[in-house]
Amino acid sequence: MRNQELIPADAILLKSDARIDYSFVTGEADLIAKKSGELIYAGGRQAGNAVELEVVKETSQSYLTRLWNNDAFAKPSTGRLDYSSKK
Repeated sequence: MRNQELIPADAILLKSDARIDYSFVTGEADLIAKKSGELIYAGGRQAGNAVELEVVKETSQSYLTRLWNNDAFAKPSTGRLDYSSKK
């Protein structure tokens, strides 16, 4: 992963240290320092030198996907019927 690239899936940092920007996910502006061997969650951006990652979960099984699919983020049902469609 190069500088400012979006991490597409949960992965393990293989080489060097990383500084990850999770502001897209958490809203926090502080970069998170990661060391070789640590888990990096999908949705963060690498900030700085290129790093090497090994994907450990498919995007569909990532922490970020599970978070987005959580019932707390579901749109509430209005209980109304939609009569605008033509038959």
